[in-house]
Amino acid sequence: RLLPAGPLRQPLERLAEVDCILIKGAGMELAGSRLFELQPGQLVSLDSSQREPVEAWAGRSVDAVCGISNPESFFADLERLGLEVRAHAFPDHHDFSAEDINRLPGPVVVTAKDAVKLERLALKPVLRKLEIAAVLPEDVIDIIQNHIEHFYDET
Repeated sequence: RLLPAGPLRQPLERLAEVDCILIKGAGMELAGSRLFELQPGQLVSLDSSQREPVEAWAGRSVDAVCGISNPESFFADLERLGLEVRAHAFPDHHDFSAEDINRLPGPVVVTAKDAVKLERLALKPVLRKLEIAAVLPEDVIDIIQNHIEHFYDET
């Protein structure tokens, strides 16, 4: 079933028209699919854009807040990076209010997706978003590069 009721963003028939199927992490592979991983980056302060290596936060307790479809993956990433997590999971696409955050002692760490929604609120604790990067297989990068070159060749 398609979103919002199911996990699919497109109907299954669409797979016949795509060049590549990317799946995050192992466990749900399809024939011809390629796995990719998300690599945690730096913690970025939302009020000052100050950047810190997440490793510098190892051993610190944080309020980890997210409204994503798989909150446990975010919490597990933070724990794997050495943070002590007080987990606060909200429903996917949650419409955050200032009360959701201001009641927390902090420091508060959020996903980049949720940071976009939280930047507009008057918040007491300083929020930090965990940046992430998709690590793609080399052949997928080649496919993307070829599409870009083909696009520019047509213009």
